[in-house]
Amino acid sequence: MAEKRMFAKGIIDSDMFLDMPPTSQNLYFHLGMRADDEGFINNAKRIMRDVRASDSDMRTLIQNQYIIPFDSGVIVITHWRLHNWIRKERIHPTSCEAEKALLEMDGTGKYRLKNSDVSQLSDTCQTNVSQVSDVRQTNVSQVPDKCQLSIDKNSIDKNSSSIARARAYHDNDEMSSIFHFYEENFSTISGFTAEVLEGLRDAYSSEWVMQAMKTCVKAGRQKCNIKYLEGVLKGWKADGGAKPWKQSSKAESEAKKKFEEEKKAYRREVKWY
Repeated sequence: MAEKRMFAKGIIDSDMFLDMPPTSQNLYFHLGMRADDEGFINNAKRIMRDVRASDSDMRTLIQNQYIIPFDSGVIVITHWRLHNWIRKERIHPTSCEAEKALLEMDGTGKYRLKNSDVSQLSDTCQTNVSQVSDVRQTNVSQVPDKCQLSIDKNSIDKNSSSIARARAYHDNDEMSSIFHFYEENFSTISGFTAEVLEGLRDAYSSEWVMQAMKTCVKAGRQKCNIKYLEGVLKGWKADGGAKPWKQSSKAESEAKKKFEEEKKAYRREVKWY
């Protein structure tokens, strides 16, 4: 088996990937480094324990379709062929032949279940997330081995259903403007992003979220991401005030005015030769 692995920037630099929790991203990289030459992993639970990842991290990867789980506990990296291309004569065939037989390659080089028949994942292997405690207190052994890495057949499409739900809001719904502004100025909305935005709305209010997104846009394109948005909201909450963005705008205006005055004073003092 090859000792070196690669990751396609088009996948790991996408907003959907970067919007995931850092612990989920870390787990993805470790799984990718330990997969066999065809992208299959038969010891995912051990890797999770070694890197102290939680069941929530694994579930996030499944929901965002970065991995595909099987009843046996085996998983496969969905975008494996996009990450790594190995010459046929150098490939060590996977030992997970039964799981490989359930897959096919789509036109973009991604693995997918044949005929999109997610019902091939048995009903007895639906993930029971309620059995798992807090992310940093997760005891992997508390979850049945056979069911730990599997999800019910509806969960695989959760990402796409969340996107549909994000766009299904009526025009008079307060979330409609938030989703619309995000897609216009940030990026397309993934299922994970939709849930985060809803959570921020519940925690701060739709007005706060909207104003925070506008602040991100003013700060520049690189600041238009969920992490920076959450930071702006937390900063406003710490500062206090009913509408902290007005105070921030005032402070920015005063700072800009002071800068311009200092620049003019400097020009008057400088002697040109």
